Amino acid sequence: ETPNEIKLEPIWIRALSDVTTLWKETSQQSRGYMQMVANIQLEHVLSGIYLPPSNLSTFGLYCEEEQNEDLLGFLILVRKLKTEENNDADFKYKLTRISSLFLESGSKWEINVLYSLRMKTVRSIQNMLDGTAPLKRTVLDTVYRSAF
Repeated sequence: ETPNEIKLEPIWIRALSDVTTLWKETSQQSRGYMQMVANIQLEHVLSGIYLPPSNLSTFGLYCEEEQNEDLLGFLILVRKLKTEENNDADFKYKLTRISSLFLESGSKWEINVLYSLRMKTVRSIQNMLDGTAPLKRTVLDTVYRSAF
């Protein structure tokens, strides 16, 4: 449940419940586009540069088929967090939710990156939330690059 003082856009509310909503279109796209084309760059897919069948929606379905939707969801949400303007409370809330969904051991969408890196990042986040370390908006950068 979201605290009252936290302002979440609908995309965040849906994504924190089910990351696959980040790439699923309202009209379900055909799974016939599952063949991927060489030379597609993930950065461009995430930026929305490509049209079907190489767009985020199709790539998301492909990641689901390959059981990699956790990494894609993490990349999209971290990218979104980094590009949005959030006050400290909103940033901390979103950071906490990303950590609990993707980084913590046994989490729902636990990403497959080096365990020590995930745990170091979780500790850094916890220290920031506890006030024992300053808030760094770059705290997810290393794990993001590792997941990318």
